[in-house]
Amino acid sequence: MKMNYPVHKLKYCRNCLNETLGVNLQRKNVYIYSYPMECRCCGESKNIVYKTRFPYNMILHFKLKRVWKDLFIEDELND
Repeated sequence: MKMNYPVHKLKYCRNCLNETLGVNLQRKNVYIYSYPMECRCCGESKNIVYKTRFPYNMILHFKLKRVWKDLFIEDELND
């Protein structure tokens, strides 16, 4: 069974993705929503990452595969 780990379901801004997953995403590497939304990680109104360009989409896929459940469990506990 193939499982996708979509970045947009996290609803994280670029800075929070960089800190949480230990990557170095720059503006040119990401697609963002057309309007700012509240980041689930920092709680500020920022541009949320919708998806990433190659090769970061592959890098994030493998990093998210390891921490996917932990990220959503933390969010549920914080609410």
